[in-house]
Amino acid sequence: MAEGSGEGSCRLKVFSDSHVRGADFWPESNSKRYPTKADAWKAAEGIRLYVANPPNADVVTFGALINRFLKEALPERKGTADRYPSWVLNHINPRWEQVPLSKVKPLAVEIWLKGLNLAPKSKGHIRSVMHILFE
Repeated sequence: MAEGSGEGSCRLKVFSDSHVRGADFWPESNSKRYPTKADAWKAAEGIRLYVANPPNADVVTFGALINRFLKEALPERKGTADRYPSWVLNHINPRWEQVPLSKVKPLAVEIWLKGLNLAPKSKGHIRSVMHILFE
């Protein structure tokens, strides 16, 4: 790819003092690609704001975690990718969507699982998905 073609990718430099120093633009890089340097800077802006003002754990809900998981972290295997949204949307989301992350505790999850009218194997699948959501 020729220099100045406007194609490439952006890498953010995040230092230990939690400041993003800038977005560097490299042609033919292996990192996430942005068509122009301006697009790379736009993408970096959201990260700079997040690093400068991290959200409070009491404000972030489990529903936000679920949404991010479904958009960004769903496993690639087709069978798994087909089943996880079903467990999440039909069982986990209705109960835990509005609960702040800091309030989701293992004992509360176990009590909730015991109260579900599902087969033990299904409860095990839901427990596994809850565990994956917190990884």
